[in-house]
Parts: sequence; structure tokens; C-alpha cells
Amino acid sequence: MKIKPILLLCLVLLPAAWAQQPSPNSTEWSADKVPSPYLDEAQFRWWAPEGLPKIRGILLFIPGRNGDARTAVDDSLWREIAVENDFALVGARLFKPDGSYQLDPDGKTTATIEKAVAELGRANGHPEAAQSPLAFWGSSAGGNTANSFSRRNPRRVIAIVNVKCPDGHGGTDRSRTKIPILACVGKMDKPDWIKTSMEHYENAKQDRAAWTLALHPTEGHSVGQTKPLAAAFLKEVIPLRLGAAQTIGGGTSNLRTLSIQSGWLGNPLTLDVASASEFKGNKREAIWLPGPVTAEAWRTYLQTDSRDKH
Repeated sequence: MKIKPILLLCLVLLPAAWAQQPSPNSTEWSADKVPSPYLDEAQFRWWAPEGLPKIRGILLFIPGRNGDARTAVDDSLWREIAVENDFALVGARLFKPDGSYQLDPDGKTTATIEKAVAELGRANGHPEAAQSPLAFWGSSAGGNTANSFSRRNPRRVIAIVNVKCPDGHGGTDRSRTKIPILACVGKMDKPDWIKTSMEHYENAKQDRAAWTLALHPTEGHSVGQTKPLAAAFLKEVIPLRLGAAQTIGGGTSNLRTLSIQSGWLGNPLTLDVASASEFKGNKREAIWLPGPVTAEAWRTYLQTDSRDKH
């Protein structure tokens, strides 16, 4: 039997067409070409609770310069947070030798992140991921990347955990002061980075931003013992911003602005903590905390002698 030329052409072209489409339930996505002059490679990995009809948001992990945080989606603690809040998890690997992607001068790093979560959501039965609000965990350059994203699209950001971020909180324009941010800073880190972090925090404090500072006395630039504090912060902030799981809504238009009067406060010298209404110390110097779980984790973290000299 002879195969007609047009049929033969179709048989040749079909595999190529299939290769351009993400496979169903694919948990991996890579940029198919260099995204920008500031970003050479971008790979992402997805995880979401089984049987979840619709996600309410995404927790995105971005590592230090040219690192790989894709395995974060396998972590039991982060998965616990995802299950509690009907969230998906996405871990990222971003690469450029000079690390220039983190400041995102052309907006392409932000666009690549948005495309990755949209494509991964679509491939896994969650097309709503294209518009879902995002929470970020970022270490070092990853914190800078999260800050850059929030400057370009602040209305989509639920919260940011910045771990030893060289750019501190990333500036204090008005649109970003509505985003709850946890900044873990090590006193043994580079002096210039500490100075930037403290300046950004103090400026935000003047604007009464719901930002949390954890200035650790013995840690340097590595992640150190920040994970329990980061998890506690996200556990409390996500439902405060979105409402509890199963709440109708939860999109970016429904992100709630948090008030420092309704949270907890911590004394940075004594580490005493209490609700804002019961706090007895100097409230002007106190650290804002979203609730009692974060308050206890904050105190425990700052009392832990990590002896981290990195």
C-alpha cells in the first residue's frame, strides 16, 4: 500500500508538534531558549496535593545565585503548608554566570517565572495557576529575584521570605509595603549587605509596613537555622492574606492588607513577645510578627547559637 504524500508529511510533522506541547501531568518545565541577555537557563519543578480541584496559590522557591531549589517541592514541611492552604509548590533553577537575572533589568526573569507556573499548572490540570497569587521563599540572590518580581507585579505577591538577601527587603516603594516580608539577616554576613537590609527595614517601618526582621547574632550568609521560622511565618501569613483554606475566592484581587495593630510584637533586645494590644515594651522599636506561632519561632531562632561563620 502506498502512502499518499500529504499523509506522509503529516506523519513526519506530528512528532514535532507533539514535542512542543507539555506532556500531561509533567512536573518539569524548562525555558526552550535563552530567556534574556540576563538569564541563560531556567528550569522549574511542580508539586500539588493529589485530588485538589483548584489551587488557591503557589509557594515558589528560588535559591542563591545559580543554585537549584527544585528539590524543595519534595520537602515534607513545605508540602504540609501546601496541603493546609490548597497550594502548589514550584522550585526553580535560574542560571547566568554573573547572576544578573536576580535584578531583572528587562523584566524577563519575572516573565519567565510567570510562564513557568502557568505552563506547569496547565500541564497538571490547574489552568488557574496562570493567575494564582504567589508566595516566595528566596535565599540570597533568590531573595533579590523575589524582590524584583514584587516590584513588577506587587498585586500578585502574597508574602516573601528573604533569607540573607544582599538587597535587603529590596526597597520600600508604596506598592511593596503592603506585602508581608520576613527578612532573616545574619550579623556575621557582609557589612554592606547588613547595612542595606537594615536601611530598607527601617524605611519600611516608617511606612508601618507589616515586615518582620530576624537579625541573628551568630549566623552569616548561609540559610542556617531559618527554616522553622520561615515555615511558621508562611503558615500564619498565607491564611491572613487569603483567608483559611476552603474560603471562596482567594485570588489576587482578594489579598488582604495586614495591620501591625492586629499582629504580635517582639522586643529585639529581650525577645519578649506578646499580642500588639498586650505588648508592654517600646512599640516603636518592636518587631512586627503575624501571630503567636511566628512569635515563638522568631524567639527560638534568635536564641539559637548557630555559630555560622559562612
